[in-house]
Amino acid sequence: MIADVTIEHAQRDLRRAFVGGGPGLAISGIFWLTAGLVATARGVAPAFVVLFVTGMLIFPLATLVCRFAFGRDAPAADNPMGRIALESTLAMLSGLVVAWLLLPLRPDWAFPLSAFAVGTHFFAFRSAYGDVTFWLRRIVDPSGLA
Repeated sequence: MIADVTIEHAQRDLRRAFVGGGPGLAISGIFWLTAGLVATARGVAPAFVVLFVTGMLIFPLATLVCRFAFGRDAPAADNPMGRIALESTLAMLSGLVVAWLLLPLRPDWAFPLSAFAVGTHFFAFRSAYGDVTFWLRRIVDPSGLA
């Protein structure tokens, strides 16, 4: 339970529980690479299926990695910042549905649209984790002062 419910405390709790989001990003990267290899070997449609199915596994697998490899407890049940990532999932799924619907018409758009949908989901992680890395601020402002 979060005793002092400040934004900073809630963000710190998520960073602690999910190891700063690192395991989820690493697993996501492995799945994107896998889908890319499938696209090369079998085509875009099977690769999109791989991307979609493995995408549903990212959060559960990242949670397992955080718990068992890093020994992290779950975030506090009353942590309000966890809802931000969950709510942004709905927008991401909408983008993936659009990519899927356009797959027969424009297969060359499937991966860029999927990347765009997932990228918009990651933007919410800046607020959830309180970590500007998700917005790539360090590239825009290397001093980290902006």
